[in-house]
Amino acid sequence: MNNSSVLQQTGEGARAILRFATIAALALGAAGCLASNDITKGIPYDYRDRHPISLGHANEVLEIFLNSRQAQLDPRATEDVRQFGRDYMAKGQGPLIAYLPSDGTPVAVQNGLTGIRQALAGGGASGRLQIAHYQSNAGPSAPIKLVYARLKADTTTKCGWQDEEIVPTRLKINSGNYSNYNFGCSYQKNLAAQIADPRDLVRPRQEGPVDAEKRLAGIERIREGDQNELKPAGTSIKQIVGQ
Repeated sequence: MNNSSVLQQTGEGARAILRFATIAALALGAAGCLASNDITKGIPYDYRDRHPISLGHANEVLEIFLNSRQAQLDPRATEDVRQFGRDYMAKGQGPLIAYLPSDGTPVAVQNGLTGIRQALAGGGASGRLQIAHYQSNAGPSAPIKLVYARLKADTTTKCGWQDEEIVPTRLKINSGNYSNYNFGCSYQKNLAAQIADPRDLVRPRQEGPVDAEKRLAGIERIREGDQNELKPAGTSIKQIVGQ
């Protein structure tokens, strides 16, 4: 074998190795693109998974401040207690409890409790009002506290907590295109606070009774070709079908 043959075989071997290395590099690059999902899927973390809304029981508290010289609640306190009673009947679970200050003026506390009972009855709150006591250092100005438990929706995470920079500097964050930790937190908080019945987040409400008379009247209008309430005035089903 002469030198030219050796050089030719060596050159072919080098080119084969170069082709293999090029294919391997392209394969690794394609695998890296598929693993990152930066372009195809966008932000990989869902804010609903990062800031989930959960249901739990929480206490609703109304503090009624009394004047030691008053024999009854003032108009503002009376209306507050009435509305509190309405809310309790609509959303409350368990007993309604009145916590009396142990260091309050006995006459004022008793008169305030009488006014609270009357205001609750005016708001439609039925049932027995349970009485308990709590220790306060406020003296005669200590309030009577009305408390009941209700089902409440809230997020399990705390908004505003920053575990990473808003402008990411780490390679992992940059390459993954992750959203900021607080993204979506305030939205979830507001949604949980505004919903009327937290159970609506778990399951839909049951359908109400069907108005059979209205349904039959609508079917009859369609059969006769009379004006349909979903169409402009003066247009009948027959006219539309004939077009």
